Amino acid sequence: MRGTVIPEREKDQLQENKRLSYEKKAEILRRYEALSYEIAHYLLQHEDGAQVAAAGALRELFQADDFFGLPVAGQTERVRKVTMKHALLVRKQAVCGTESVG
Repeated sequence: MRGTVIPEREKDQLQENKRLSYEKKAEILRRYEALSYEIAHYLLQHEDGAQVAAAGALRELFQADDFFGLPVAGQTERVRKVTMKHALLVRKQAVCGTESVG
């Protein structure tokens, strides 16, 4: 029975991801910047909204230490999901009449 116990290998990986420098995280996220914008723009069909959604998605991913331990395919899928979530938030706020996304 595992319960909430994290295996040592996973625990070590999480600790290593937390130690990544700001610059290293930014370097990794830059690889996904265009993808995130393209997804958001496809969904929103609006440049400003796509920029807001992509920026929000990348901010969220920057703070998610587990993201940096994923393989490239996993990171790409996570970028897609998080960007879609932020695009929907932007659309919802546009419909409700508010201007900024948190």
